[in-house]
Amino acid sequence: MNRAKLLIGIGFLILGINISSAQTWAPIGAKWSYTLRFAFSGEVDTLVVRSTGDTIIQGKQCRILKKNITTCDERGIYEYMYSDSGKVFFFDNSRSKFQMLFNINAKIADTWIWKIKDFPSQDSVVVIVDSISTITINSIIYKKIFVEYVNVTLPWSISGNGRIIENMGDDYYLFPWVSGICDITFGGPLRCYQDSIMGHFETGVVSNCNYRTVGLNEKSKSEIVISIYPNPTRNTFSIILDETEPFNSKQVEITNLLGVRIFLGTFSTNKYSIDLTNQPDGVYFISIKLDGKSVYYKILKQK
Repeated sequence: MNRAKLLIGIGFLILGINISSAQTWAPIGAKWSYTLRFAFSGEVDTLVVRSTGDTIIQGKQCRILKKNITTCDERGIYEYMYSDSGKVFFFDNSRSKFQMLFNINAKIADTWIWKIKDFPSQDSVVVIVDSISTITINSIIYKKIFVEYVNVTLPWSISGNGRIIENMGDDYYLFPWVSGICDITFGGPLRCYQDSIMGHFETGVVSNCNYRTVGLNEKSKSEIVISIYPNPTRNTFSIILDETEPFNSKQVEITNLLGVRIFLGTFSTNKYSIDLTNQPDGVYFISIKLDGKSVYYKILKQK
């Protein structure tokens, strides 16, 4: 082999090493399975994100991630992302630039900012690192970062906690940010993740990665009617059940737009009141579980 061919071969070897080291995130075939909730409906399905290939954007070799459905995060079917030295970046089509999704090498008190779609009441989300730990998945130790997400713009000022797992992302949703109000679908939490390196991982939030339900409408107790009043509310609202057949157990859970639980309780009567006075204005999700079957609603708190 002459010197020119040797140098070309070494060049390709170095290029291959660089590309490989930049693609520890989302190896081709990686799959995220999330709970998919439908607004004002008892239906629950599966939101799937798959790493399907590579592409070049602005000189960066990116993974192509494809979703089976779009959601209320105001993002499309396809995502373009790359990793570099523990940092994962996503391409923001609205600004034609990359933004950092997370930094697995961040230290306590480190921060970074996402710019989100320009709504009148929203601009950006600040990510603050609270603490750092590890998690063992299939005998491999991965770093886990506990963060706080803060949207500081009024009137939708909101704060929530998240957990970022190395090579997997936030274990609630790929893009766990606040992004407007809509009445379509909402993704999260993470059910399962798998790739060729980590293997298969289940969070345990459901019994099956592909779990789905059509809610109570097809059950024997289909006569149930649930009212949420008043909606919007300034502080207190009531859940009113008009049922022809009693339920043995009744539970209500309320989460904010970031998936953070702010209330969990059980009730025995057909009217149950909840006070949101100490919560910031914004949209909240209500999960009402009757004899183990859940239905979902949204409520708006505003002054």
